Amino acid sequence: MMKGFKRFSWLLVLMLQVFLGVGAGFIALSFMRVETVAESTTLGTVPVGGMTMDDARKSLETYLQEKIKNGVLTLEVDQSTHRIPYTELDVSVDMDKTLENLQAVLASNSLDELLNGMGKDINLTPVIKLNSGKLLAQCEAIFKPLEREPVAEYYEIEGDVLRYIPQVPGLTVDYQRLEEELKQVIATLGDAPYRVNTQEPGTVFVSTPGPKRYDELFSVLISKSNMPIDSSLEGRANEALQALYGRVIKKGEEMNLAQLIDFNTFSSDVEKDLLNRMATALYQSGLSIEGIEVANRKQANHPVPYSEPGLEAIIEGVGANLVLKNNTERSLMLLTQVSQGELSVYWVSTGELRSGILIAQKRDEVPPSVITTVNKDLAKGETRVISEGSPGYTVYVSRIIDDERVELYVDKYHPISKMVETGDGAVRSSSK
Repeated sequence: MMKGFKRFSWLLVLMLQVFLGVGAGFIALSFMRVETVAESTTLGTVPVGGMTMDDARKSLETYLQEKIKNGVLTLEVDQSTHRIPYTELDVSVDMDKTLENLQAVLASNSLDELLNGMGKDINLTPVIKLNSGKLLAQCEAIFKPLEREPVAEYYEIEGDVLRYIPQVPGLTVDYQRLEEELKQVIATLGDAPYRVNTQEPGTVFVSTPGPKRYDELFSVLISKSNMPIDSSLEGRANEALQALYGRVIKKGEEMNLAQLIDFNTFSSDVEKDLLNRMATALYQSGLSIEGIEVANRKQANHPVPYSEPGLEAIIEGVGANLVLKNNTERSLMLLTQVSQGELSVYWVSTGELRSGILIAQKRDEVPPSVITTVNKDLAKGETRVISEGSPGYTVYVSRIIDDERVELYVDKYHPISKMVETGDGAVRSSSK
């Protein structure tokens, strides 16, 4: 029993010594400085096997100086090729760091030889230094023209047909990734180009989605109104209507024109007339929809030439505005179009809504009064009509949908007096 125990104890001691010896060998190898480079060792494309570390440094420095002097970074982006000389990027080799890495790899390879009886082929990439600012400046000049901003989804009217245009993703460059990949290419000091296809996923080009403008899909063209304008004002009209284009009025919300357009920018009489025409077109197209409530609208003092009486919306005077409330069951969107001397306003919905035609009927006509003044240049008994004037009347506005007629409101227009001059010496005023 004791003999067996003693024999086992000696075996444990022997195994401990072997373990300690191997461990000490590992530690020694890990701190060992290799003076001769192992066979089958290359630095970049330079074979340095069997050389001393000093000879490897000299051989590598001589080779790399010439390589960097004449080296070129080649980038093939889609069908375009760009070449950047290394000298423009201040490329150099960190020899101390490169040889430090070589020492570490050689020590690891010696450990493999100790354990496995054979080492590995070593191919080490030199540690390259360059000016990142210059590299990124060159990259920006090449890649920036290929980037694009995302285009948000939008709707348009083409031939009175509603079209939905989905968003187009943008394209940006991951310059941090690009820099790292180009540094790796340069580190090889080879002639292989760096290739990028902007149409392939997984490259340095990153797709960036556009903003989501609409929470719902608009699918039905509900109403439309047309308004003639001077062709010379088409640009001004388009500019002003951009604030309305694509505007969504959700259920229960208001379309407040004063919040969308700055009325004060329409200074001349011509521009004020244009503003009134835009407001009128917007008003008529909205009024034809069942469920649109008129919260604020001002009629003209006298009939205007571009609209039937009772269907105009005028932005004149204190507090003038146009406010329409969406009391339908769906969201609505505004679209506008200006072309060939005509301004069009469309209301679009997320589904079917009832809309119809507007009828304005004149009733209760009131003849104008006649104002007569004396003109000494006229002969006695001679008269001259200065202004014919116009009668006043009441306009009853209705909406007809599917043969169902609903009266909406009543507008009244006062008569404009007839102006007459006479030379008979008497001043008269009458209502006939």
